[in-house]
Amino acid sequence: EIKGTTEETYKEIAKLSGKITYQDQTFSLGQYITTKEKIGQEGTIFFFTSINKNSEYKNKVYFFDIADSYVKDRMSLYIDGNGFLSWRVIDSNFIIHELKYYIDPWLDGRDFSIGLTWTKDGNLRMYIAGVLEKEIKLDKLELNIESNNMYWGSDIDGEDKMNLLDYNRI
Repeated sequence: EIKGTTEETYKEIAKLSGKITYQDQTFSLGQYITTKEKIGQEGTIFFFTSINKNSEYKNKVYFFDIADSYVKDRMSLYIDGNGFLSWRVIDSNFIIHELKYYIDPWLDGRDFSIGLTWTKDGNLRMYIAGVLEKEIKLDKLELNIESNNMYWGSDIDGEDKMNLLDYNRI
């Protein structure tokens, strides 16, 4: 019980100091976390979170951003200034694909999951709390992100940061 209390206290201190912990390593907001493999033609990103609404959401704030360049082979997930969760994929041919979901009702501190899946056949799917909410079916998807640097809580420039005090868990 003491160990559990200590771990929870440590997590709260990390949140307040603008740090997140991933695989026993602590990172500053906007610092990249290296993925084990490149993001390629097919994949899934899944995580649990709880977020409180904040006045900062008048602007774009990022969950994550990973890219080889600004204009192609890039994947981002952010809350835009209008209360929409936006998953943007810029493919290898410079074409932007975007799924949007009105996330504002979920910004009340309750736990929920976000799942994103994509296939080389061109299926992009966004799941909120285990429910398929948005989907795009393309003829195909050419995506080959070579970078292993995934920025959590900001874009690839370390801008448009999400306030970690709003994260309960990610």
